[in-house]
Amino acid sequence: MTRVSLQTKLKLARDILETLPIASLIRDIYVKEVDSPWSEEVTRLRKKPGPVDVKLTLWKNDMFLYGRIYRLFLYISDALDPDFLYDPALTPHGVAEPKARETYNHIWGIYVD
Repeated sequence: MTRVSLQTKLKLARDILETLPIASLIRDIYVKEVDSPWSEEVTRLRKKPGPVDVKLTLWKNDMFLYGRIYRLFLYISDALDPDFLYDPALTPHGVAEPKARETYNHIWGIYVD
């Protein structure tokens, strides 16, 4: 089986983004590959007012790639939606709150799914 190149993954991400109402809020997309599906994430790189840049960290396996990229964009959609009231300052961080962070991520994952 031939693996999908990073360029193809980036094009797919841009195509998926165009189907979402947040397309005008994203300035640029970067894609990085990792060895584990548990390391997939989306990161907002540019936090200034206006369109943001995002980095998609994707598992190297291409199984269900479209759905995985779409799902990551749903997190950014929530974070950019003023009605969602996402506040990164309220997110549990660091080693002092690992269980709280795990619970927070689990609940948000259920909400996205």
